[in-house]
Amino acid sequence: MEGKINIDYTINNPTSIYINFFLYFNNKSFNSKANNILSKLPGALGEYFYSSSDFDDVDSEYKKEYLANHFFYL
Repeated sequence: MEGKINIDYTINNPTSIYINFFLYFNNKSFNSKANNILSKLPGALGEYFYSSSDFDDVDSEYKKEYLANHFFYL
């Protein structure tokens, strides 16, 4: 069973689920990687994770810089 996940252990051991849940909401790089993987799911789930991934980070950084410059020059 090399390279396979023991699903029985994962289901019976909720600690790993709690750790992943904690990492997803508190670690931006883990969140980004998880969203990129989960965005490949079919249907509405894939669309949800695709839309919540970090593809908009460049745009939000641009907006922050634009607003900072705008207020600086006022």
